[in-house]
Amino acid sequence: MFLLALAMANPEAQAHIPEMATIVQCNCGAQYRRTEEKFLMPHTGDAICAVCGAALESWSEAHTFPHMNLLNVQTESRND
Repeated sequence: MFLLALAMANPEAQAHIPEMATIVQCNCGAQYRRTEEKFLMPHTGDAICAVCGAALESWSEAHTFPHMNLLNVQTESRND
């Protein structure tokens, strides 16, 4: 209730909603910053790793779906 009252008292607070982000790591070691985008029309698709091509996440007929930004690639060093 306090947040609602604060938003009503300060109209500028309604204009910006903080974005939540999580870090997702692919099996190949690539790390992504995952946020969500919202659309009025439902979307179907996949988030694909830019390094190895593996599916990171899939969605079907969703109004909210992930957006992945590649942060870095961690490769394992092998001594053969």
